[in-house]
Amino acid sequence: MDTTRLKKTQVSRACDPCRRRKVRCNGQHRCQQCEHLDLLCTYSDNQRSRSRKNALRRGTVISEYKIPAVRHLKSEHVSTSTLVPPSSLQDLKSVALSTSYLHSLIPKYMAYVYPFNPIMTDEEIRESIGKMATDRDHAAFVYAFTGVTIDLTQSNAATSHVSEQINELAGRAIQLRTPLLPGFRPSILRAVTSVYIQMCYMSLGQYDLGFFYLSEAISMVHLLRIEDKAVMASLDLTERSRRQRLYWLCFIHERFMSIFHFSPATLSPYAQFPEDDPSLDPSISQGWTQVIKTFLLLEPTFISLWIGDRSQVTVAWVEQKHRELDDELWELEVSMLSDLQQADLVVTRQWMRTLLWQMAMSNCLLSSHASCPSLSLEMPLRLSCQLRQFLTKISQNTIQIHGSSILSKLLEIINTIADVVLHGPQVTLEETTSRIDDILFLKDVIFSFRNLQQVSKKILIEKLHLIRQRFAHIEVASQLVCGRES
Repeated sequence: MDTTRLKKTQVSRACDPCRRRKVRCNGQHRCQQCEHLDLLCTYSDNQRSRSRKNALRRGTVISEYKIPAVRHLKSEHVSTSTLVPPSSLQDLKSVALSTSYLHSLIPKYMAYVYPFNPIMTDEEIRESIGKMATDRDHAAFVYAFTGVTIDLTQSNAATSHVSEQINELAGRAIQLRTPLLPGFRPSILRAVTSVYIQMCYMSLGQYDLGFFYLSEAISMVHLLRIEDKAVMASLDLTERSRRQRLYWLCFIHERFMSIFHFSPATLSPYAQFPEDDPSLDPSISQGWTQVIKTFLLLEPTFISLWIGDRSQVTVAWVEQKHRELDDELWELEVSMLSDLQQADLVVTRQWMRTLLWQMAMSNCLLSSHASCPSLSLEMPLRLSCQLRQFLTKISQNTIQIHGSSILSKLLEIINTIADVVLHGPQVTLEETTSRIDDILFLKDVIFSFRNLQQVSKKILIEKLHLIRQRFAHIEVASQLVCGRES
């Protein structure tokens, strides 16, 4: 008998998990041991980690390298090409993503997510999908990308499964990321992952978690030294512009959170608008610049007055902000953008006008004979009429695609309008009917969102009940609340 045939092949290089657990490795790209235990299979040349002195207990290594979410995306091993809708939280453990499903999300991402988050391109997403079986940070990004794309493309889905899936995807993205230990390197991938996790948690009503992960993204932006002119000058135009857009993305999200979460803003405006990037679609660049211009209106004084002492709000300041918001050139420029971009910008402007009016009201600056519309008692009613005229021109899906951010703005607007109808001065029957009809229209828009939180829904329904009771003699008021909504 040839005894040489009985000798097992010796592998000259074992993967990190097998080497540290002192078990046999077959040396393949994804070895048999890691495949069996569902571990992250990596190979490194770290001599220190090879020593027996630094070996860890088997269970510790398994825990460290475990990938609870990655199902090693090989189409032949995954029978489904969609995200499996779980029937319970326990079932979420079995959710699997196939490469075909992940790639099917990319066109939706480019159409509906990328124009408002123009950082990670479709090529980079494909690269991350290809690397997620062996790289934790790429895997984390893919799960965050999947969660935010599902959220923004299924805002009107009549199922609780969508919210459960988004919650699970965000949780897995967090679990998979490489721990921040000494020697880590900041990256755009990690910063965008944090932004997408923030967006997922905002959609789920987990606002404190959203605030936390946005703060993490901002920290990563500082670590990338995007504000350092010397560092930025060393990069090519495309990369430099992309980092500038990342800075502005965090700036915009933080300004929104400052209003919504009543928290201070830390990022100052970047020194310039993003440089013209030839690789970026001009229409996306133009729309993105308009978003930046809009959020620049939420300057430090605006934020400090909103979250602080509103007794410092003056007539002169309100009039100045009204002029900034009532910009005819801005309206002309926005009218040339796509419906998707217009929806975001127009609703955001009306939301800001509503915030300004609320601050003026808080300091008792309103008057029925004010020369400035933002100081008029009826300003929110004019806004509702203008907003309705705009929203009737675009599809419902165009509104819903913006997810929780536009929903939060619409809720602020409709709640303010309802308060004015309830507590404002009496007007003619025709005017009252018109106002209630506007509220009914906005209510139908808001109730079409999947992620309308129960607390927000309850507050709005209570106000609608009060309006219906007070104006019972007006036929349209009876339609404000129906059984399934209450």
